[in-house]
Amino acid sequence: MDLTIKYIGNDDKYWSKLKQKFTSNYKHFNLHFLIEHVDKNFKARSCFVKTYNQNPNIVYVDFSIQDKECLYFCKLFNRNNTTRLSSLVALHNYSRGWTDVKRSLLAGVRINHFKSAEVHDVVYDPISLLNVELAKDPDYVYGNDIGQFHLKQILR
Repeated sequence: MDLTIKYIGNDDKYWSKLKQKFTSNYKHFNLHFLIEHVDKNFKARSCFVKTYNQNPNIVYVDFSIQDKECLYFCKLFNRNNTTRLSSLVALHNYSRGWTDVKRSLLAGVRINHFKSAEVHDVVYDPISLLNVELAKDPDYVYGNDIGQFHLKQILR
């Protein structure tokens, strides 16, 4: 299966972490990675047209720079009948608080994440939104039932 993933933002270290997680978890996919750098001349409309023509399955939008234009891009992306079927993920910084998250929710973004060192959920969520059967289950610890036990406090 072909899977095209696009990142709109400037955080190259975070993007490389995402790419590494995709390639390690989904080796059986034919992965294509696209990036669009955001600068002070970034325009949401031109980025939307370019993204529309590229037809990615997953789009990550980093709200750390040009948050208003990124929000406008998300609105355009979600209002279009073709692109709204793709997974759109908004990436936020902890330092900016919850205002960007609230705005992106109101713009129709279904997946919002704060950027952190743990990227498994950032990769898992958009894949599961496309098709839950394709998503790799998380590698969490599972336990067995050990039956009844009693806690005793030792008296001194």
